[in-house]
Amino acid sequence: MLKASKDIAYGLALSLGLMLVAIVIRPKSLAANDGLSYLGNHLDTIGPYSLAFLLNAIFYLKASYDIRLHPIKKYLSIALRIIAILMLGIVMIPDSKFYSLHTTFGTLLFLSQFILSIYITALRPKPLALLLFLFEFAAGLTSLYFLVTPNGLLLQAQIFYQIGFSLVLIYSLNSYNKKPKK
Repeated sequence: MLKASKDIAYGLALSLGLMLVAIVIRPKSLAANDGLSYLGNHLDTIGPYSLAFLLNAIFYLKASYDIRLHPIKKYLSIALRIIAILMLGIVMIPDSKFYSLHTTFGTLLFLSQFILSIYITALRPKPLALLLFLFEFAAGLTSLYFLVTPNGLLLQAQIFYQIGFSLVLIYSLNSYNKKPKK
């Protein structure tokens, strides 16, 4: 596995583990329909929530550094840095205090991830890449649905979206390491 792919995988695993810790501490978060940000609004869960985003952002920055010199991956490297900055912005701007700004950062994060997924999947549209993208797309639509409804599973949908995006990214990074067949 390409070094950058491992960075993304480590970031995903650590962030999911820390979010799970936060959910165990505050199980009400699963039914709150406030998304992951719910965990950042409570003293008992702000630690694992913040650490999850921080570590994920660090691994995105590490991955962007690992691929920055590759001609095709140069743009991907820039995109990964933007995503890392948006992740840090989400943590540093709590939605309980600055809802509009926090929501803007969250929306920009999801949009940048989605646009990047479209781009990298289109470059190498293999069946598995398309399947992973469809998983991410379905989780994104589910997140959007629960975002505008008063009750639902927004937190779970956001987690699945992040898993889908990370898998698209990991698969794509690894496929760039292989030469396309003629």
